[in-house]
Amino acid sequence: MVVALEEMGLSECFDAVYGSSAGALNGAWLLCGGARQAMRSWLDPSVMKSVISPLRFLWGRPIIDTDHLVNHVYQHVVPMDFEAILAAPISFHPLATDADTGESTDLHP
Repeated sequence: MVVALEEMGLSECFDAVYGSSAGALNGAWLLCGGARQAMRSWLDPSVMKSVISPLRFLWGRPIIDTDHLVNHVYQHVVPMDFEAILAAPISFHPLATDADTGESTDLHP
């Protein structure tokens, strides 16, 4: 969806972008103008094999390695322009769940 919005020139039609989990990542790619570039990483089996591994569950670790995704894939393999996201005229609101209260939390800025 964000690739289509970007390609149609509709990225600037929004006042704010809200998302959680992969939705927050897709929103970030939309804000930095890299949605098409990001799609390539999600379709690359070698990249996804390093990010998603059900076997990690057997070792008591998360199936999805978000640290590797953010600190390796989005910095070295398919660099995400974090400065552009923060400087965008459209506000970015990644959402998370507060582990203590269970309430939704907006991590902006």
